[in-house]
Amino acid sequence: MAEEQAPSRQWVLKAESEYRFELDPGASLAIKLIQGQAEIFGAELADGKTYLFYEECRPSTEYVAEETPMAAYANLHLAFEAMRVRAIQHSDAAVKPPTESDGENTEPPRVLILGPENSGKTTLSKILINYATRSGQGWWTN
Repeated sequence: MAEEQAPSRQWVLKAESEYRFELDPGASLAIKLIQGQAEIFGAELADGKTYLFYEECRPSTEYVAEETPMAAYANLHLAFEAMRVRAIQHSDAAVKPPTESDGENTEPPRVLILGPENSGKTTLSKILINYATRSGQGWWTN
């Protein structure tokens, strides 16, 4: 017996908004970027490529959110990026170790993400890792 395929929908998102969806256990969804720029967990989506979340069917919940924490996540990434750059610039063995009086922290960022279950800790981690990877600085090899 052939499984019925859910009808497709098209969403037009404004800048700095999000398409959010939740899937019931065993359910699935496919998305495709038609035009513009979008990302998932900080990884950029390619135009015309279908991204499959399990098998194609209807999500239990879906909506467009105008309020998003992504600006705060991007600012956090930029702060970490600046810390990584300072750490690399001062990592030469010939440079004396910084002291508190130097006024500049030259340690690379070390992050501990805390929060209750299902609060977005893993999502934030994926986003920050993908942003660092996309920066093109090769931080994942250091």
